[in-house]
Formats: sequence, C-alpha cells, structure tokens
Amino acid sequence: MADENQGFLVVDFEFTAYADSFGRPKGFFPEIIEVGAIELLAPDYADGRSYESFVRPRFFPKLSEFCRGLAIIEQADVDGGADAAEMIERLAQLFEPDRTRLVAWGDSDYTVLDNLCRKYGLANPFPEDRYIDLAAAYRDLCGHTHRSPLAVVLAEKGIEQTGYAHTALADALNTAALLRRMLAEGWKI
Repeated sequence: MADENQGFLVVDFEFTAYADSFGRPKGFFPEIIEVGAIELLAPDYADGRSYESFVRPRFFPKLSEFCRGLAIIEQADVDGGADAAEMIERLAQLFEPDRTRLVAWGDSDYTVLDNLCRKYGLANPFPEDRYIDLAAAYRDLCGHTHRSPLAVVLAEKGIEQTGYAHTALADALNTAALLRRMLAEGWKI
C-alpha cells in the first residue's frame, strides 16, 4: 500500500493530433482539448471530487479529422470549452503538493501538460517528481517488456471498463480503478 496519508489525482487528457505530418500546421504541438480527473482519497482510496471539461486550444484551434474521430470530440465542443488557465486552476484545487500524486496512463499526459504550460506562459502546479506513469509502473510490476493499452490491462485484471476509450473522464475512472486494484494487491510507489 502507499503511505496512508497519500492521495491521488488521476487524470486523463485528450489533445490535438494529426494522423501523420501531412496537413499538420507548421510549429504544431499538441494542446489539451478535454480533461477528466478523479481524486482517490487516503486512506481507503475512495472516490473524491471529479472534474471534466472540454478545453479550448489557443494556437491550433481547428481540430483535425483524425483527432475528432479518435477522441469523439466535435469542433463546437472545444470552441465552447474552458480556457487552459481555468482548467489548470480547477485541477490544482484537487491537488495538494505534499499529499497528492498526479497519476495518468502513460507519460504523454504529463509531457503535453508541461509543454502546454510553457507555451501558454502558465505555471505548472504539478511537479514532475509527483507524477506517476501508471502504464510504466504496471509494466515494471508485471515484468513486461512493453506497455500495454489500458483496455488490455483492465481485461487482464478483470476490471470492467467504464465508458469509451479516448474520452477523458472515462479513461481517468478506468485508470483509477486499476490504481486502486494495484494498491490493494500491495503495489508500492
């Protein structure tokens, strides 16, 4: 088990993407377009507050066809979404730097968040040393040589998948369910 005072903020970000470099704007970088987050509260890792929102990209606001299809997000969703600064502020309200770990499936969520903060001129309230890539942790725990998709791992562990893949809150809830199972089975950070 983790430290009994240790809580978690499990997040998932959907972000802008292109299928290949053809048609990608010059200088393109991924921007967050949807966020889903759920607290797991110590000591029993019960669900706490949650947050979900579409997010309006600043630099490359037009979604690619690939992105719309993958994340099941329409242009109107992001056009009416929260500003990134508001989104980060809302997430920061769920995060206590000394008592919370930020968790996501893979390293791209943190990389995109950190890069977005730099490009937008925003402070990143989530220190990298408080971030857990649960996909890497699971891979190492099981002795795998590759990272498995979240849906595959959920099936391996007998955890019923919530919602659709590539929808932010559903992916955060599924990652939280796996984290809770790993902690119950004795995984340590």
